[in-house]
Amino acid sequence: MWFALFITVATAADLLIENVRVVDARGDSGIHAVLIQQDRIAGIDPKELPPDVERLDGTGHTLLPGFIDAHVHITMSPGEAFREENPEQRAQRVAHHLRAFLAMGITSIVDPGIHTGDVDLVRSLQAKGAAPNVFVVGPLLGPEGGYPSKVVKVLPGVGTPEEVRQQLDAFESYETYGVKVTFEDGMLSRVMPLFSEEMQESIAQEVSARDLKLYIHATDVRGIRRALQMKPHVLVHGPHKYNGKLLGQIAASGAYVVSTIDILGAGLTYFDMEGLDDPRMVAVVPEDERAAAQDPGVRKQFIDEAWRASAPGWPRWMGRMLYKKSTLRPRVNAAIRGIRKLHERGVPIALGSDSSGWPLVPFLFHGISTHLEMSFLSQAGFTPLEIIEAGTRTPARMLGKEAELGTVETGKRADLILVKGDPLTDLSVLRHPAWVIYGGELRTAEGWMETVGE
Repeated sequence: MWFALFITVATAADLLIENVRVVDARGDSGIHAVLIQQDRIAGIDPKELPPDVERLDGTGHTLLPGFIDAHVHITMSPGEAFREENPEQRAQRVAHHLRAFLAMGITSIVDPGIHTGDVDLVRSLQAKGAAPNVFVVGPLLGPEGGYPSKVVKVLPGVGTPEEVRQQLDAFESYETYGVKVTFEDGMLSRVMPLFSEEMQESIAQEVSARDLKLYIHATDVRGIRRALQMKPHVLVHGPHKYNGKLLGQIAASGAYVVSTIDILGAGLTYFDMEGLDDPRMVAVVPEDERAAAQDPGVRKQFIDEAWRASAPGWPRWMGRMLYKKSTLRPRVNAAIRGIRKLHERGVPIALGSDSSGWPLVPFLFHGISTHLEMSFLSQAGFTPLEIIEAGTRTPARMLGKEAELGTVETGKRADLILVKGDPLTDLSVLRHPAWVIYGGELRTAEGWMETVGE
């Protein structure tokens, strides 16, 4: 007990976790002792130990790889459109969100669509304090007057091959894992332009010439078909609208698909305010974000502004009338079925929440949304082991980081979580990690959050 109290805040010493069940995408490997030295897993059931090794009894606990959320917009925040902040306040909020991911057992995130100024912000925050791995995909290329520039003003569109080259040049000094391209003409009706075929071909040639991978945003039949022409490495969303032929084409493409059911499912929070008082929510979500989500005025403004963006020219009362649980739930269910059908066809599905993908939405909470996404995958028929794989080994492979991340193996990064109980029989235990180890540093969930503001 004394040792548990001693390491409640942090430790970076050589650490031996004893008597712990080890589970990763390969299954339950039984009870082991796992040695951690510096930022690496130094051995499993090692025969020799460092002389001053610290010991942690893992009896009754399960050790898993840290989770990877494959679709996060870390410098955007829930309800951001209804809040004013100066740069210092915004930086503090982003720092809070970074730590929230660690507190929830998510040790890596992928941000597919971030501009260079915000990459600099994230890197500076990582240098100053606790933060997960952040894998950047950029630039984000969308058409002028289209998505995302129409709804996220800081992400400008491109209209010429020269502008494409300029955007790509701007990211040359950054480690980027791909380029994101959008094919989104509207969430309810076709109100935004798509790239012309000429621009599409120009982008494909330029990206190929630089040996970069394509991450493509598309959610309906028309957009996904255009996306598949470009031979994407990743479709950053599961399909919201689809048919059997399209699902077959996705499967044949070999592309990874990031689930992001929560981009629709988070809206169900509007009809279940009690969830905002969940202890885990209180622990990791900034108080003003929870308050905004509960504010009837903010919720009304969210519906009005979302309707204006989705159906410009249509009366606001229509959006308020249509935004009901009875109309939203079928859309969520359709997205769930799409992921289920792709999974059945053998498509590699990576866990991704899209938090906080649209600043108008006050419910896409960082850290929490990743676990909501797990619950949607469960509704899609994924077993607990398949959900663990979708959140660990699959995104690690997607990133080309399988030698570093995704499983509990000697030599890999010590990005791990320790939970009480068995996640293979009760997935909910993943929401309550007893310990989170990032880069060999072990803290409680509360310990990671306590560093906010340092």
